[in-house]
Amino acid sequence: MCRDHLLLPRRRLLGALPLLAMASAAPALLAACGQDSGPVTVRWGKENCEYCGMIIDDPRFAAQVRGGPGRKVKKFD
Repeated sequence: MCRDHLLLPRRRLLGALPLLAMASAAPALLAACGQDSGPVTVRWGKENCEYCGMIIDDPRFAAQVRGGPGRKVKKFD
């Protein structure tokens, strides 16, 4: 009888796990929807690579990363 009593709360917990997972992921997803998300415009031939200092002039080899303090955009070639 004790065993049947313990299964009910466990089943409720297992049923609530998807809801708990969505609730814990919601703040991270909403933070990603800020104004400082997505790619920025690259001024081809006028900006330098963050790593080597080369001028970024070919879209085939260019990349952007947003991160760090203030979510600064870093551009690479």
